[in-house]
Amino acid sequence: MERATRWDTGIPESELTRLLDHLNVVPDEQPHGRMTSTAADLRDELDQARARVADLEDECELWQKKLGDLYEKALRRRRKEEKLAAMAADLEGELRRERKDRRWLEAENIKLAGEVAAAEASAWRRLQDYEEQKKERELMEEVCRELVEEADGGRAEIEVLKREAMEIRGELDWERRMLQVAEDWREERVQMKLIDAKLAIEVQRSQVSKLRPMLQKFLRGEVVSVAEEEGDDNGDEDDGDSSWEEMLSRSEELDSSIPSIGTEGEVMAER
Repeated sequence: MERATRWDTGIPESELTRLLDHLNVVPDEQPHGRMTSTAADLRDELDQARARVADLEDECELWQKKLGDLYEKALRRRRKEEKLAAMAADLEGELRRERKDRRWLEAENIKLAGEVAAAEASAWRRLQDYEEQKKERELMEEVCRELVEEADGGRAEIEVLKREAMEIRGELDWERRMLQVAEDWREERVQMKLIDAKLAIEVQRSQVSKLRPMLQKFLRGEVVSVAEEEGDDNGDEDDGDSSWEEMLSRSEELDSSIPSIGTEGEVMAER
């Protein structure tokens, strides 16, 4: 597409050519010299204009080429900038992701650091506990060794003490048996004494039982004889009555004492 220049008169080139041809064929009545010079001047100007137009067209083509090159460069530059912008956007997205990942990694690092610190503290406590347990175990082993040594050293003493204990136990058993025999003898003697006492009481009881009727008969005869006697005063009668009553009371006491003695003998026999 051709563009207007400062030499452009606003008349198309075809019209300008027809005008120049018309000037070459002007009528004879006009002054020939003046028209010829004017036409020559116009032709020169036209040639100059054409040359200038050609130069301008060449220059325009050159500038169009330069503009095309610049446009291509601008287009390439724009594409490059768009590519760089896309790369920058990608880099920005990656940077955001990297920042997010970095924050996550920092949080994880802090968490891991806390866990590592807790693990180190736990390991330190376990090490302290292990050292304490080791010391306690060594102390227990030392005490056990001392106890074993004392046990080995006191084993003979233990055997001696065992023998002495056996001897003392034998002596105690012998003394216990002797005490049991003495107790048995004492009980047998008590039983024999009780049996003898019981037999004596039975003999006395049988003798008293035999003598009681005779004594009662005798006493009754004495009372009758005393009552029949004449000349006895009242004092003698009182003495006879009192003696009679005294004998009866003694007889009753004797009868009552015999069962009590038998009861005491039975109690001793039970013991």
